[in-house]
Amino acid sequence: MQRPVEMRWDQPKCIGDLPPKRSGHSFTSVENSFAIMIGGCVHNRRQDVTENMGNVNPGPTNDVFKVDMGSETECYWTKLRLGSQLCPKARWHHSATKIDNDRIVVFGGFSGEKTTPHLNDVWILDVDSERWSQVCTDDGSTQP
Repeated sequence: MQRPVEMRWDQPKCIGDLPPKRSGHSFTSVENSFAIMIGGCVHNRRQDVTENMGNVNPGPTNDVFKVDMGSETECYWTKLRLGSQLCPKARWHHSATKIDNDRIVVFGGFSGEKTTPHLNDVWILDVDSERWSQVCTDDGSTQP
């Protein structure tokens, strides 16, 4: 992580629920020392998954991680448990933007499915309540 005031790079130790290696994810700053990572494409099965992380299969994912970067020596990762509620399809190469202090809007991306490879939906993640909501258009559809 870069420290702009000192103009130097640090590589803090990562602890907690470490996410598997991925690409095409979003990484959105939500507070001074916190960020949210959403989705992405996991490239291979992790050999060291813990019991509470479950199996991590290759391909797009819809998992959400929060990282606390408040320490100069450590980054603490937490996997948010959003599985039993309404949530977006697994995706990668989507866009995500903070729209206020505690909400991130997510749009589109690729699903990895043959029938609907391109996604055209809009979701909002409320970081404080750790809940997803899907945005509907004026005609009631979920496609913009």
